[in-house]
Amino acid sequence: MTLQEFTAQAISTLGPLVLLALSVLTAWLTKAAREHIQDKRLATTLETITKLVATAVADAFQTVVKDLKDPTKPGEWNATTAASIKWNVIEGVKNTAPAVLEQLQQLGVVKLDELLAQLVEQRVVALNAARLPPAPTTPITQLSMAMITQPDELL
Repeated sequence: MTLQEFTAQAISTLGPLVLLALSVLTAWLTKAAREHIQDKRLATTLETITKLVATAVADAFQTVVKDLKDPTKPGEWNATTAASIKWNVIEGVKNTAPAVLEQLQQLGVVKLDELLAQLVEQRVVALNAARLPPAPTTPITQLSMAMITQPDELL
């Protein structure tokens, strides 16, 4: 058998296997690319809805909650009022961004109300944390800070 005959036989035998391997590789790469694109779209869409919720919560705080918590102004802040405002914020986001919510559903998010409620809660916690005064220092926290900033002087 000559080298040409061997090469021809090898190509005719291995050619279909190489094509099959390339087809499988192409299918796998296509699937991976689609998943990556979908993950990126989901992340972008979640970021968009998170920003919309943050804006709605901030707006509700500035226009409604702040006045209800002020004892000099009419109205009462209680659990019922808080739940009502939360519901209004969620409905407002739904009405403001139906296309974004539809895209979330297309990307596999099925519990939109729960997602929105969770995002509202997270934003409220963040706003409350930002408004809290700093914790008072105690002798223990002062000692801890001294140990961190000046460890050699304490020994």
